[in-house]
Amino acid sequence: MNFHPKAVVLTMVLAGVLLVGVCVAMRRSPQIASRGPVMVPSEKRAPAAPKSPVFKPAQKTSESQVAVAMENARLRSTYQNFRTAVAVGNAPLQKSLRAALKKNREAARRIAEEEVNRSGDPKDREIALRTLEALDQ
Repeated sequence: MNFHPKAVVLTMVLAGVLLVGVCVAMRRSPQIASRGPVMVPSEKRAPAAPKSPVFKPAQKTSESQVAVAMENARLRSTYQNFRTAVAVGNAPLQKSLRAALKKNREAARRIAEEEVNRSGDPKDREIALRTLEALDQ
C-alpha cells in the first residue's frame, strides 16, 4: 500500500486535534468524571444470587483401604507385565513374574479370567487364554 505522505501527516494532525478536543471537553465537565456509582432503589434490585454449595472434602480413606488398593494395583500391573511376557514369548521374564504372582495366585487367576471374559478380539482372547494357562504352570 502506498500512502501519500501529505495524507499521512494530515491524518496524524487531525487525530491530535481530536484528542486535544476530547481532553478539553472532559476537563470542563468534572461532574461526569466525579460521579460515583449509580445506586438502584431496593425495589428495583434483582434478587440475591443463591449461595453456592460449600465444598466438603470426601471422607478420609483408612490406611487399610489404601493398602488394599495399592496391593490390587501392584497385582494388576504385575499381571499386565506377565501377560506381555507371554504374548512376546519372553520365558525368563515369565518365570520371574510367575513367581511374584504365585503369592496371590487366586487373585491373579481372577484377573486372568476377567480378561478372557471381556476380550472381544480373537487375538486378545488367544493371548488371555495363553496367559491363564501360563499362570497354572
